[in-house]
Amino acid sequence: MDNIMGKPVLWHFAISHFNEKVRWALDYKQIEHKKQLRFLGYPILNYLKTKQLSTPILFHNKTHILNSSDIICYLEKTYPQKPLYPTDRAQREKALELVEYFDTELGPSSRAFLIGSLFNTSKEATIGAFGMCAPKYQKKMVSALFPLFKVYYHYRHQFNANDIGEAEANVQRAIDRFEMELGDKDFLVGDQFSVADLTAAAFFYPMVQPEQYPYPFDPVAQKAIEKIFEPFESRRLIKWVRGIYQMYRVS
Repeated sequence: MDNIMGKPVLWHFAISHFNEKVRWALDYKQIEHKKQLRFLGYPILNYLKTKQLSTPILFHNKTHILNSSDIICYLEKTYPQKPLYPTDRAQREKALELVEYFDTELGPSSRAFLIGSLFNTSKEATIGAFGMCAPKYQKKMVSALFPLFKVYYHYRHQFNANDIGEAEANVQRAIDRFEMELGDKDFLVGDQFSVADLTAAAFFYPMVQPEQYPYPFDPVAQKAIEKIFEPFESRRLIKWVRGIYQMYRVS
């Protein structure tokens, strides 16, 4: 693999906001690397290689790093250019506190709300979202086995239809917390772009589906997602995420 020669290799899933967080960090820091998309059967392949079902997974220097925040921490230590951690200690601690909040409170709830709502919308929209960049044969296979796929996904992430309302409420609370922390500033911490801004924007990206997102959105899924997040379209967050993507989402 390329990582043996010193170039990081990222295994990732196209639609995932946790994966987008790491992709963005790699691109922003202009780290030469290789991305390998995992498709709809990726948990099995991941487990065989790393004993880990989820992505992102970063391979580098004959080892692998799991968890999006751990990967970014590793990148900050290994590739100090264009730092995402504030240099001021208090600001760095605040940024990492917000990242922890987004990782634990927003990330899982946003996924549960979006995916649960998609399952309730239509099979076509769900497969369109999950199948972003996937080969057609995989989409057809998932379509044929859709009831089993739905059961598997709910079991793996430990949620059911009754959890959607709670997940939506958690997302609402996260937006409230975000807007309180942002206030009238441009950035969450200090006066420059940091890991806190990157994490928030990556986790909220489905609400905006920005042009700078590195992979094309399926038209059916895109319309369904717009409808799901329609109640949030007047929030200040939306304009902020769009602006952050325009300014800082380099590829």
